[in-house]
Amino acid sequence: MNYNYLKKLISALCLSIIAFAGFAQQLPLNDLYYNNRYLFNPANAGDQGYLVGFLNHRRQWVGLEGAPVTNTLSVHSPIGKGNIGLGGTISSDRTDLYQRIAGSFTYAHRFHFSKKIVHSIAFGASLGFVDNKINLGSAVVDDNSDPLLQNGSSINGTAFNIDFGLRYNIKGLELGFAIPQLFETQISYAEASQDARKFTLRRAMVGYLGYKFIIKDKWFIQPSVLLRNSSKATQIDGSLNLSYKDIIWLGATYRTSGGIIPSLGFKVADQFTVAYAYEFAGSSGISSRGNGTHEIMAGFRLSGNKNKNDELEKAIDDLKNNQLSMVEQLDSLKAEQARIKESDASQNGKLDDHQQRIEKLEKDINDLNKKIETQKPAQLDTNQVKDILKRMIKGEDGTYKEVSLEKGYYVVIESFKDVKRADKDLAIWAKQNVKAIIVHNTQRGWYYVYSERFDALDPALKEMKKVRASGLQEKAWVHIYK
Repeated sequence: MNYNYLKKLISALCLSIIAFAGFAQQLPLNDLYYNNRYLFNPANAGDQGYLVGFLNHRRQWVGLEGAPVTNTLSVHSPIGKGNIGLGGTISSDRTDLYQRIAGSFTYAHRFHFSKKIVHSIAFGASLGFVDNKINLGSAVVDDNSDPLLQNGSSINGTAFNIDFGLRYNIKGLELGFAIPQLFETQISYAEASQDARKFTLRRAMVGYLGYKFIIKDKWFIQPSVLLRNSSKATQIDGSLNLSYKDIIWLGATYRTSGGIIPSLGFKVADQFTVAYAYEFAGSSGISSRGNGTHEIMAGFRLSGNKNKNDELEKAIDDLKNNQLSMVEQLDSLKAEQARIKESDASQNGKLDDHQQRIEKLEKDINDLNKKIETQKPAQLDTNQVKDILKRMIKGEDGTYKEVSLEKGYYVVIESFKDVKRADKDLAIWAKQNVKAIIVHNTQRGWYYVYSERFDALDPALKEMKKVRASGLQEKAWVHIYK
């Protein structure tokens, strides 16, 4: 057996892999990461709020023999209350004689900084394996007398691998950083009686920055930048995605040392996702010899309603924050109006202007409350169905009876599945000088703690501020029941 020849062949193959596929091909490339950022950062495991799975197929430089073909399956989900995320991936990456099979298991943990807005940081780590295989039997050489080549043999080696990542979110901003192949473990190709030939899993750095803007109603636009760095080589993606309710989206990416990548995706039956991306061949290098790169993705999700609820919760939180800001402006205007009246009653022009601004602000607050109600009718107990809300009155014997809820303005404080827990909550709020009642949503089965009824919006808003200021409930809001 010509071992010297074998050593040269393996060394040449390792070099050709690096030269042929570029710095990033130790790690499979992906063009549709907009939909599944877990692929490059383990901290994103469980980030979508429900169980999801994605299957990606990528065929690079079509028309060029031996060009990379990558298949990736990934699944991840939040666990419990959503602070923990678990996930797993398995991928196959083939480039000419070289094949890479990798798998990993991921644990991620998220810490929340605020109950009022989306503000969190997450850490994640993946433990996995990488198996590299060189199919010597498929090699085209001038001298095929070596027994290894004649028998169609292959050489492979396996190593364990660890990836690490973190992600920071505040409102629509996402900042991520990951280190794949953290410890630069080595894969050895060896015969039992021969010295090992080693292939090093080079440490890489991946950075992501993206922001999701609401441009109109349910239209979103998300610019992002993805940076990959390995062995002093750097690749940058600049992307822009436009989506409608996350049902259909259109994107475009420009990749340095690559090309332009348009993409299109849409949901099917609310639980399935299909997306496609095409990367135009570059004008130089290996990519110029092919006809571009195709990538398709199919995804599924379970508990699909969770996505809608998350989006609505975020929208409602934003509306409530706007509501509080308006209330503060209203109080400021009224205080200034009172000072003007006391200092100089002749300033009728200023008073009229302030009164107009106050009336407009009150109207805006009223409209905002209506918008909050229509955002999520089932969960927020609006009067979409007559008499679904009942006031619970406790008798001397400890039993409850239901009566119709009187129309008016209420502050929604808490919600419970058990009426007894809601009853205990009344005592807690009584210590805060907040008079409260229990309201039963007969359609949903939940019991809500409402403030006592107000005849007008202004005192209800003041009560809402009082509840929020107590520190016990920062998300109290005004329900206009008509």
